[in-house]
Amino acid sequence: MKKKHTTALATLSAGLLLTLPGLLSAQSNIGINFAGRDPGFPLAPWESTGAIAQTNWNNIAGGDGGAGNSGTTVPLEDSNGAFTAVTLTYQANDSWHSDGGVANSDDKLMKGIQKANPDPDTTPANNTDKMVFTLNNLGAGPVDVIVYGTHNGAGALMSVNVGATTFYFSEEADFNAFAQGSSVDPNNYETAVNYVVFPGVTPASGTIVVTAAKKIVDPQVTDGIGVAAIQIVNASGSFPANAAALAITNQPASASAGVGDAVTFNVAYSGPANVQWQKKWGEYTWG
Repeated sequence: MKKKHTTALATLSAGLLLTLPGLLSAQSNIGINFAGRDPGFPLAPWESTGAIAQTNWNNIAGGDGGAGNSGTTVPLEDSNGAFTAVTLTYQANDSWHSDGGVANSDDKLMKGIQKANPDPDTTPANNTDKMVFTLNNLGAGPVDVIVYGTHNGAGALMSVNVGATTFYFSEEADFNAFAQGSSVDPNNYETAVNYVVFPGVTPASGTIVVTAAKKIVDPQVTDGIGVAAIQIVNASGSFPANAAALAITNQPASASAGVGDAVTFNVAYSGPANVQWQKKWGEYTWG
């Protein structure tokens, strides 16, 4: 069989900001997509979506049950593809996906969800009826915070709080189009909406905390609530730049394969980065 010898070289792309950490990125947003699980619905870097459309969404994979549904991310990319100093610390107890299809990028954004499943259902313990999302290293602000919600099963009653403001809405199971909620009345869980906006929020020491909670009713209508995405719109035009170090710790090894056969390369790296694969002089894919 005729064979070909293939060599891959991985290069880390993090932009000028990593070598000049004192700089700030250009005007940009940060999008966080909760991709869910089984199988999960990540967005590609070039996919544009959101109530305020942007590319370069940061994908967070969900875990099964309590495992893998809490943690702190690496520094997040902004909508220009530059790494910032911003990270997300999140606490949830499940993940899944809503009931709609994935015909386009908007559908994918609203498909995967992080979840709070009260346990026990009507007398939840250990804050299992809540999700907490802490946005870190935001700088002085102000920023607008957009929280998107869907669920696997219609009628999940969710409140979303930032600072002194709390919105209330009844979650959809099948996304059709972005629709903003506005109810701040705890006796009115607004229907036919799927995101809320907290405008002009000033971070406290660089931090904003978002809390999503399920209204407990007996009997329960759904098993929990879902948050599909969070978007940070920087009204001041820039986020603090990433200063975390990055390095390739293990380059991919050359490999031989039959003409037309698949070949796999692996690379290891530390720090926040994207991996760009190239063949000869042509750019291939990001991973």
